Parts: sequence; structure tokens; C-alpha cells
Amino acid sequence: MHADPERTAVLADVPGLIAGAHAGQGLGHEFLRHVERTRVLLGVVNGDAPDPVEEWRGVLEELRLHDPSLLERPMRIVVTKLDLPEVRDRWPSVRDAL
Repeated sequence: MHADPERTAVLADVPGLIAGAHAGQGLGHEFLRHVERTRVLLGVVNGDAPDPVEEWRGVLEELRLHDPSLLERPMRIVVTKLDLPEVRDRWPSVRDAL
């Protein structure tokens, strides 16, 4: 039995995407090749990071530098750690910036 391509889900977890990934830094090319196979992107942003918006922009830039068409795919963003008071307090500005 063959998988129906219309019902097959390809999930790519891309942890540790670092600056320079598009140029092969770290495991960049390996991670980014997985992203190429996806139809929809789900970005997970650490809400407790010193600057979560800038971190997300860095990920977007690596995607753009690797393959600009990746940014044309449907994309949703999940911000984590909203249960922490400091993250919840700055949520409105983070949401607006994202």
C-alpha cells in the first residue's frame, strides 16, 4: 500500500537554526533541506528570550537566504512560555511586532 500524497504529512523539526545556517554553519544545510519539503511552516518562538522578535527575524533571514520562496509558504507563529508573568506582560508588544 502506497501513501496518498494528499494525506501524507511531512514534519520538519528545525532546532538550533543558527546565524549562518544558510551557508552551512552548524547543521544548517541538513535542517534547511527538511524545511524545503514542507508546505506550511510553524515557527516556535521562545517568549522568554531576551529579544524574541529579533530571534524570529534571524530565523526568517536564514530561511530567506537559503531559499526566498520558503517565505511565501503559509506560516504561523507560536510563542512559548506565556505562563511566565514577564512574558505575559510584554506579550502585546511581541504580538504586534510579529
